[in-house]
Amino acid sequence: MSKAADQLKNALKLREEQHLLREASVHSGLIDFASNDYLGFAKRPIHITAPAGAGASRLITGYSASLERLEFRLADVYESSHATLFNSGFEANHGLFDMLTSQGIHVLYDEFSHASIRSGLTGKRVKTWAFKHNSVADLKEKLGKLDGPVVVVTEGLFSMNGTIAPLHEIVALKNEFDFALVVDEAHSTGTFGRGLTGLSGMLNLTEDIDIRIHTFGKSLGSQGACIVSDGTIHAALQNFCKPLIYSTAPSPLFVASVRLAHDSLSELESSQRQLHENIAHFQRRITENNTFQQGLHGPIQWWKGSSVPVVMKKTEQLKNEGFDVVAIRPPTVPEGNEGIRICLHAFNNYTQIDALLQGFND
Repeated sequence: MSKAADQLKNALKLREEQHLLREASVHSGLIDFASNDYLGFAKRPIHITAPAGAGASRLITGYSASLERLEFRLADVYESSHATLFNSGFEANHGLFDMLTSQGIHVLYDEFSHASIRSGLTGKRVKTWAFKHNSVADLKEKLGKLDGPVVVVTEGLFSMNGTIAPLHEIVALKNEFDFALVVDEAHSTGTFGRGLTGLSGMLNLTEDIDIRIHTFGKSLGSQGACIVSDGTIHAALQNFCKPLIYSTAPSPLFVASVRLAHDSLSELESSQRQLHENIAHFQRRITENNTFQQGLHGPIQWWKGSSVPVVMKKTEQLKNEGFDVVAIRPPTVPEGNEGIRICLHAFNNYTQIDALLQGFND
């Protein structure tokens, strides 16, 4: 075995010893409290006839008429002048922040920002600083130390701990500091706000936020993502965003599936209502249990474990009892923040929620 393979083998062994080794597994036959399919749309069958591939990147021959029509449609749905389609949310975030920093733009990001955001910020010559989670005071202090063009990024609904960004307070800082605001609405798209506009839409702030990222693999039950912005950002993505420039364009088959996901939303309002009834029920049931985080108003709930082994043992117990939950461990979260992420859905019922909570008490 080569030295390179030995290096990887040792790294994997260390993770296993620390109870941090990851491995994909088939999730079937369990009650779903783990997936991001918040509204229950992912399992809907669809039937599409379309060409299988785009044939080239969008700047060569891959920008089809169907892709152009879809981007106009997405701009309308997400209340913006322009929308740029990407193959995934990770690709969109990585490409966006790599593009911004390549043009000399500093980035301030919430310390709990998703890995896809932070991956686009590594090894940069510009300043990329984390501010304390949801701390407007810390953000303000760091903004005062930066000169030059600055972007601030946060998430609408944070994917790991279920907290919600203080968007009104962050937007208010734009009156004092010159920065562009980016909001990743991945987990708030379809779970908050009017239509699919997420937390920004719920708070009537879509016009105050310069760039939003909406993904389709969660509440919409599809795949892919789009960046909505003004014409300057749209043009910059086509000129400086490496994943967009150098990847094969989204296929007509993929474009058709995204269009269908946005055209088949007759159940959206009723599903959102059922989801929030389940969230309210869950929060009522945990009011006297301090191992759960209180006051989370989104579909992501959080149980705090005292150590990684404790979290793993509880996860295994719940799976044996028929509940699909996922342990969240370092490096996904900082050491000492390990726990179990509980995702609530429109299709869960009170009986299932009560039984799950009883499992945490056993």
